[in-house]
This record gives sequence, C-alpha cells and structure tokens, in this order.
Amino acid sequence: KNVAAQAQDPASLLSWYRQLIRIRADHPALQVGGYSPVASRDKEVLAFLRTDPEEIVLVIINLGADAASDYELSSKEGPLTGSYQALPIYGAEAGLPQLTANGQGGFDSYRPLPEIPGSGTVIIQLQPAR
Repeated sequence: KNVAAQAQDPASLLSWYRQLIRIRADHPALQVGGYSPVASRDKEVLAFLRTDPEEIVLVIINLGADAASDYELSSKEGPLTGSYQALPIYGAEAGLPQLTANGQGGFDSYRPLPEIPGSGTVIIQLQPAR
C-alpha cells in the first residue's frame, strides 16, 4: 500500500505508527522516563514500566500471534509506592483494576485485562490512588 492509501486506513501500519508517536509526545515518561522490566507468566508477552517525576506508564506488548490470557505480570522491585488507578492510554477501555505496590516498590500478580490480543499493545497510565 502507498502512503495515500494507508493515511486513509485507520488500521494501517502508518496510522498505527502515527498514533504511537502522538502518544509518546503526550506522555513524558515515554519520552525520557526510566525503564523497569516487568515479568510475565507468558513468554510471548513483553512488559515494562516507564517512569519520570510526572507519571508512570505500564506498557504491555503481546509478541505472539495468539491472544494471551495467562500473562500475569509482576515486578519484584521498582519505583512504586502505594496503590495506583490504572487509566487506559492505548489498547484498553476504562475500568481497569487498581495496581498495588509491594514492599520493594514492585507489584505482584497484576492482570489488567482478561486477554491481550495477538500482536496487541496496551499502554496504561498509573496514577496514585486517592
């Protein structure tokens, strides 16, 4: 497909890249934030935290072709304290479960969605819970 055709298709690779570039521009943690790996029970799921003084973002990418449902996420240690409201930035709807930090600044057994679609990406902003 040429650029003109992809620009008109919201599901095209060009449209996807443009959307991700806009998201990155809108979120400081995705621009210059620190990186913390997150473990997944599913070897096809890559997850990590990006943090800066203004925000914390959790990125989940299913590198497999099939949907991932047994992908429980955890991080032994990290930059987190307390509880966080999970707000969807990309690839998820509102109503995500709260994330609670463990004593080492990481988190245990977090699964924000029932499944991550094959080749799917989910980006979640974590805001301190009130």
